[in-house]
Amino acid sequence: MKYVILFFCFLVATPMIPQDYTPMLAGTNEWHLTYCFEGDCSEDVYYTDGEMEVQGNIYKVLDGYHYISREFLLREELEEKQVYLATIFGGVFREYLLYDFSLVIGDEFEMTNPITPFPEDGGMFTLDDIQMVALADGNLYKHYYFSPSPGNTASTWNAIWVEGVGSLSLPNAPGGDPSTTSAGRVSCAFRNGAIFYTDFELVEDCAPTVLAIADQKSEHELIIITTQETITIKSHQAILNYKLFDTSGKVVASNNVNRVYETSMETASLRKGIYFMKIKGDTFIKMEKVIIR
Repeated sequence: MKYVILFFCFLVATPMIPQDYTPMLAGTNEWHLTYCFEGDCSEDVYYTDGEMEVQGNIYKVLDGYHYISREFLLREELEEKQVYLATIFGGVFREYLLYDFSLVIGDEFEMTNPITPFPEDGGMFTLDDIQMVALADGNLYKHYYFSPSPGNTASTWNAIWVEGVGSLSLPNAPGGDPSTTSAGRVSCAFRNGAIFYTDFELVEDCAPTVLAIADQKSEHELIIITTQETITIKSHQAILNYKLFDTSGKVVASNNVNRVYETSMETASLRKGIYFMKIKGDTFIKMEKVIIR
């Protein structure tokens, strides 16, 4: 009789063991987003670059093309399964709840997309489904599928989160549109240099590039800095001219700058959103994505 009771207790207790949560911010994180313009596809890379203590919390610094100022910080509360973004602009500190991976099907979540081309107040989304999908490391991870809740007029697209990755749009846009014709869609994600997520419909292969990015930064090959008022281009080679296109391919700004190494243009007259900048130098021509906020 004793053995029967023990066996019964084991069967009852086993389902009560919670499934392990895979942190989004573990070690050094790296996200590759693929975006396409007029049939040509390119890649943006975002990554965490060191830590910073602010108001008693430890944050990872978000870096990459559009976040190179070290004013964008991420932290994670493991017990609550929540991820926060903090910004520090002009000495003003703000923090936003980006993700809550404790949600269950049917829950609503207010999407906030700070400092992105998407509405900062993205409105309420409903979690429609959670599916377990195998990622590049061979393990199963939760995929969260959201749609705008009834009455949400701020967002018209669906959103996708992946446990351990975050949004399949920009890392700080939980309610962003995961599309290659928008701000981009995550094609690869790495943790401590090891492949974690891949989308082979977008890319044939993935390789971490954080070290290469660090080398490029040290050489100042080409850096584009966007603020609410200006776009600034810095290059270690002379710049001859630039053109700014909207997503339809229309030229909205251009300038011949006559062999300078740094130049800026005002953006007050332009709508917020995604643009593409073609920059020509002595020995290079580059097309870069620019987000005006």
